[in-house]
Amino acid sequence: MNKISVNREELIAKIQENLAAHQSELEELLKARTTAVIDCLEGEIEKAKKDSSYQTPENLMNKFPMPSDKSKDYEVAIDMLFWSEGELVELDSFDFRRYVMNEWDWMEHFNFIASSYRTHK
Repeated sequence: MNKISVNREELIAKIQENLAAHQSELEELLKARTTAVIDCLEGEIEKAKKDSSYQTPENLMNKFPMPSDKSKDYEVAIDMLFWSEGELVELDSFDFRRYVMNEWDWMEHFNFIASSYRTHK
């Protein structure tokens, strides 16, 4: 199956649902990242208090990548659909995976970063 037609309003609602889920997950990840950074820095402070020759490890903050906010990708798709004429929209499998199944090109990288913070809740 190469293409399907879907109801424009239903597709907008689905992408809005996926956007809300993304924003909620991002908020949780940012909180978890903050906790992880604070825990690490507090540990480094304790080491510095005990050792007057202590040096902060190089690239310490590289251990804490910032999750990316991809809301704009959802918002562009929603805006395009609002401006689209007609009740039906044609989707190929690539668009269906992104808009309906929420499987974006960047999702694997986002989930990889997310996995490093899920243990710090």
